[in-house]
Amino acid sequence: MNSGAICETLTMTISCSYPNELEEMFAMAGGERVLLRPIRPEDEPAHREFLSQLTPEDNRFRFFGKVKELSHEEMSHYVNIDYDTEMAIIACTINEEVEHAHVTLGVVRVIIDANGEDAEFAIVVRSDVHHQGLGWKLMDKMTVYCRSRGLKILSGDVLPENHHMLDLMRDLGFKKYIDYEERVARVSLVL
Repeated sequence: MNSGAICETLTMTISCSYPNELEEMFAMAGGERVLLRPIRPEDEPAHREFLSQLTPEDNRFRFFGKVKELSHEEMSHYVNIDYDTEMAIIACTINEEVEHAHVTLGVVRVIIDANGEDAEFAIVVRSDVHHQGLGWKLMDKMTVYCRSRGLKILSGDVLPENHHMLDLMRDLGFKKYIDYEERVARVSLVL
């Protein structure tokens, strides 16, 4: 089988398993309506643009350090997921005139452990849409998804100085443990 046929088969497999039922409209506090949906391979350009627009602080809070521009291979890893061991839900604007033309405003992702019982999350929302309920909605949606999968624990690491995220996690019922040696707050929620 040539590489084109392999890619076509891979794309068809990913597209066939795309979970349409997770798509949902959400109105942010400022009134703008955004679409929450699982990430797709064709989101790579918008996702690259999204990550490039993160402030240095948002970048550090999400990646725990400065992240250089990601290569195509690295970016492909973020947008080509199997929807079984990994899920990523993006919040994006809607462009009714041009299909696949949207702006990504935030993303939450989970990776499910090999036992299929626990998941680790990561989330980031663009600074210009902070305090509009988007981070809360993304985390809530991912929590509901993890429960529906029968997972037992959802956890993640947060930098201790990321007070906004720690407040959000507390509001969502997550428990916090400070790992002083690693200089990180570990948050977890029993599902």
